[in-house]
Amino acid sequence: MPPGCILVNDIHIARVPLASGLLTGKLRRDTRFAADDHRQYNRQGEAFDVGETFSGVPYETGVEALAIRQYCRMKLRGELKLLAARGRA
Repeated sequence: MPPGCILVNDIHIARVPLASGLLTGKLRRDTRFAADDHRQYNRQGEAFDVGETFSGVPYETGVEALAIRQYCRMKLRGELKLLAARGRA
């Protein structure tokens, strides 16, 4: 099992990015965190293991990857709706 994951009913859950809010889809590149929020002050592992903040992935990289994923999912849904409308899905 990958580090930082837990297994629930045979499904891997990426515990740290989920706990850090990265996987909620609510964070954006311009999201600002309070000075006392570990997502602000521990990005490089200054206070404790960097793996405990966004799993050590740079915040901007994680947000960009999720935006790309969301775009691809939206595009796929649109194409599936188009195929359904044409009677091919």
